[in-house]
Amino acid sequence: MPKGRKVKNLDTFTPPPSGTPDLTVQMDQYKIQTNSVDDYRFFNIPTATTENKYLTKIEFIPGNRRLVHHSRLMTDTSHMVRGINGMSGDDPRISGFEKYPPQDFFLYGWVPGNFPISFPKGTGKKLLRNSDIIMNVHYSPNARPDQVDQSKVNFYFSKGPVEREVYSLAMAEESIINKPFLIKANEKAQFQAKFGPIPIDISALAINPHMHYLGKTIRAFAVTPDGDAIFLVQINNWDFKWQDTYQFKKMLKIPKGSVIFLEATYDNTTTNPANPVIPPKDVTFGWSTNSEMMSLVLYYIEYRPGDEDVTQE
Repeated sequence: MPKGRKVKNLDTFTPPPSGTPDLTVQMDQYKIQTNSVDDYRFFNIPTATTENKYLTKIEFIPGNRRLVHHSRLMTDTSHMVRGINGMSGDDPRISGFEKYPPQDFFLYGWVPGNFPISFPKGTGKKLLRNSDIIMNVHYSPNARPDQVDQSKVNFYFSKGPVEREVYSLAMAEESIINKPFLIKANEKAQFQAKFGPIPIDISALAINPHMHYLGKTIRAFAVTPDGDAIFLVQINNWDFKWQDTYQFKKMLKIPKGSVIFLEATYDNTTTNPANPVIPPKDVTFGWSTNSEMMSLVLYYIEYRPGDEDVTQE
């Protein structure tokens, strides 16, 4: 796991200039709740684009650098969850994602110190016309009643031909082998999931694992048809307060026929200092942080000979 980047003063920290964005979308101003616990809210932002676009760079700009802890971006074309601005993960309109899931469950994720994600020349992530951006924001505990947020996202469109589309390979609870996804009170649990076999050779660009507070360890690897293992990510001490999208130093070839495995462990006991519910209760899937998730997103493109020599740094 890459070492965390330290930022001494988030109020004055500014990422390097990224050029002029082609599209900027901004959430409505939100008054941050005054409470002593972490707060998780959802927002809907229409893009109003009239044609499909290919993204070469995505940049999240927090409106309140002191209290915006991290954010996850999704895209939605159903327009069925408009008006959710400021809703919590417990709201029925949020759980409705299961009925009409986002077109892209994970467009991008931001944490302090995490710079924009860029895709290699000649590639791009497709943003369908008239998509809505679903922004999930984690706010740190707040003692001041005057705090507001109005975060925004900058999109950079491809200026040249896009030869290969960037895709998101998503693994979630439905990929779990040893169901049900249930972490009983006062117990520890381990789950395994798999995806594949992959129908084509792919080049992996970046990866993002995700769990909530009960998560302890998570790792992912691919097993090729020849039985070789390709390690993708391994976090031995999961910290929900530090989530990142990890870009591989070089594109990573995963051959056709490979199967991707995801393994995660959870601790729903009183010995887990991060457990949000004491005394513990049975926990299963949910968007609220009092529930749990087990997911993995892998950005990739179709493989071409020589990709494994391309440096992304």
